[in-house]
Amino acid sequence: MQYLTCAQGMPTNVESTLTKHIHKFVWDGASKPNASMNLLCTPTNKGGKSLLHLKYRNEGIELVWLKKLLEPHSKHPPWATFAHALVSYFSSNVPTAKDNA
Repeated sequence: MQYLTCAQGMPTNVESTLTKHIHKFVWDGASKPNASMNLLCTPTNKGGKSLLHLKYRNEGIELVWLKKLLEPHSKHPPWATFAHALVSYFSSNVPTAKDNA
């Protein structure tokens, strides 16, 4: 699941659904969980269950992707050239307030 997220991202509705399923599994189907997801993701030596926090993990994946995109041209991966071209294309075609006047 995390490999695919690295490759293509994870929609927020999928992230939300998976988090709900994790809660149901941990709390054996109880309609109201006994603890927050943050507590469940806390290390066991601090009272948690050391679960993976999907939201934070996905945000981390996005930050690593952004870091690679913003590296100097000589260091960025081949896909970054295409991503820069897309950003350039779509940012140049965005209507401005001046265009609407």
